[in-house]
Amino acid sequence: MNTKKLTLLAFSHTALHWASMGIIIPVMTLYLVGKGITYGQIGLTFALFSATTLFLELPTGGLADTYGRRKIYLIAMVIQAVALFLAVFANRLPVIAFAFCLMGASRALSSGTMDAYFADVYLQSHRSEEMAGFLSITEMAAPLALGISSLLGGWIPSAGLFGSGQAAYPLNFAAAGFFSLLQIGFTLVFVPADSPPAGSSGKDENRTPGLGNHIASSVKLGMVHTVLRILLVNALIWGFAISGLEQFWQPRLKGLLPPQGGTMIFGWLTAGYFLAGAGGSFLAGPLSKIRKVSYPVLLFLSRFLMAGFFLLLAFQSRVGFFAVFYVTLFLFNGIQGPLEISLLNGAVPGEKRSTMYSLYSLILHGGGLIGSLFAGYFAQGVSISGEWTVAAVVLGLSSLLYIAIRRPVRDI
Repeated sequence: MNTKKLTLLAFSHTALHWASMGIIIPVMTLYLVGKGITYGQIGLTFALFSATTLFLELPTGGLADTYGRRKIYLIAMVIQAVALFLAVFANRLPVIAFAFCLMGASRALSSGTMDAYFADVYLQSHRSEEMAGFLSITEMAAPLALGISSLLGGWIPSAGLFGSGQAAYPLNFAAAGFFSLLQIGFTLVFVPADSPPAGSSGKDENRTPGLGNHIASSVKLGMVHTVLRILLVNALIWGFAISGLEQFWQPRLKGLLPPQGGTMIFGWLTAGYFLAGAGGSFLAGPLSKIRKVSYPVLLFLSRFLMAGFFLLLAFQSRVGFFAVFYVTLFLFNGIQGPLEISLLNGAVPGEKRSTMYSLYSLILHGGGLIGSLFAGYFAQGVSISGEWTVAAVVLGLSSLLYIAIRRPVRDI
């Protein structure tokens, strides 16, 4: 498969995958309230989703490495479709909670599977140091799809196709289920069966014996390999820092707005967040081609500048500047994604790729969980600005870790 065809396939597949999630994001809490779920039960429902995802993250990554990325991904999409259609008709908390657990299981099963698949295909004919250009395009797919499908998700209840108000929210889940079925068909038709992982002959005897041993050896690799250890630590710090921003940017901005009006800016900034992330991913490609500038240096600069705009945001009292700093922050955040994943793929043997993606995701979300707890208590006890200041400083200090990756990517 030539590079252009692979890039188009990876972009389309990723976009279609995240479109189903974007449709339900704008109404997920409203859907639960409409089903008669209390705020406390809503928190429990989301906690079950997160706990299921975290608990299954590593084992499912190992399954993808052992039994095939495409096969495990298709199972994940079947589970997701069942969960979404179950949510359409569910009316009792246990059934709704079960549907959210299934969605968590699907998220864990799909996490990193097709990313690893497309990385395998790319690395069969390219070097890892060329990968940022490829990823700069494919990494745009998720934020663009989420942004566009979120608009669709906001429109569906207001269209009055099958009722209005609370009665319309299950339609979002039905539409998301349809997209999941579409994704299954797209994968079966356009995505070839798995090729042998890079660095492996594909024979069973060359694979790590046993799923547990495979996961253990992958985790050990992440802990002892300098590049992977730095990436994993910085994923933990990123999750910790960004969780407070995600939780409190809306109430912080609301406090800057006039009492009556100006609420449209929340929609624009949500769209701006996704578009800025996509723009940053796109910029990573040409930036990575600058001669004599390594990926670690670009990562250091982009994260340091991201932390700087985070700090500016913490003390901003004007709506216009707040919006500019918020969007710019996520522009620099978007630059980091393709560069980090390029380094990760350059350091991981193909037969461990999905498991390492899952480990990366597990640690990132673990950092987010810790950060959420810290942010809530700190923001309540001190202030939102104070919590963001702590997060910005920690994020800025973490940029120095990239400097420890002294060798150019081609030598990793």
